[in-house]
Amino acid sequence: MARVGLARTVTRQLGEPSRLAGLVLNRANRRVNSCALELLDVQPTEHVIEIGFGGGRALAEVARGAGFAAGVDRSRAAVTSARNQFATEIEAGRVEIAEASVEALPFAERSFHCAFTVHTIYFWPQPDEGLAEVARVLRPGGRLVLVTSLKPPPKAIAKHGFGHLERSEQQIMLSRAGFTDIEFVTRGAALFATARRAP
Repeated sequence: MARVGLARTVTRQLGEPSRLAGLVLNRANRRVNSCALELLDVQPTEHVIEIGFGGGRALAEVARGAGFAAGVDRSRAAVTSARNQFATEIEAGRVEIAEASVEALPFAERSFHCAFTVHTIYFWPQPDEGLAEVARVLRPGGRLVLVTSLKPPPKAIAKHGFGHLERSEQQIMLSRAGFTDIEFVTRGAALFATARRAP
């Protein structure tokens, strides 16, 4: 029973991290985040959104180099921490932090040039709806980098909602959501899907 409780707790913290869990995720995902941003290739005038920013390390890097950066997370603790972390940038209108799910992004259509999300799609209740919503807020031709693990999670964690998506599944889902130019890059234990919103 204790092992089941631990697996459930780990899954919950990965999907909706506390402030401490966010800091741990910052360290664990540092290399993956860097690769994602390298592939995204954000330009100084562009508007960028991160879905599920966790501890906020990647969002901070984006905020330094983009024209505008938005971060969305369903964890209230992560949102509160980020609003403190980015208080100056928020006041200047360069960053916006929102507590929301990917299925209901609080932004207008065509608000962003690019979007990225790292190890979050496993926890989306409706991945197809989430990807369609990401496409909605991207401009035509807007870029997406979606990062997932190459390996399925341990069974103890998987049965508590930590899913796994094969490359072929991602290809189908991205196409169905309105993305084109879908490509995959493998780096270490991570799979990076890159795509563009159809014109």
